[in-house]
Amino acid sequence: PSPSVTSAYNLLGVSVDTSPEELRRAYHRQMALHHPDKLASQNPSPEALRRAHIKAHEIREAFEAFADSIALALDEAEAVSILKLSFLKQDISPRSL
Repeated sequence: PSPSVTSAYNLLGVSVDTSPEELRRAYHRQMALHHPDKLASQNPSPEALRRAHIKAHEIREAFEAFADSIALALDEAEAVSILKLSFLKQDISPRSL
């Protein structure tokens, strides 16, 4: 992967071979840790709040870099599931086609 893709994986705390679903969970986990609203109850300094905003923005951008591929992978998985169900309902084996 290119350096920007590698840094996106690092920001999300996942490896290159992570599944789309795990990427989504990692994004939510990182946002829960670094979202500026989490600091609001701790009465942070303006600098700490600024850093939290920057970090949350970086995490969001990292996830958005994968968003299209995640949606595609999930759509493909859903399509495969639908096809399998239709074969089961028709009592037809996909291998026989």
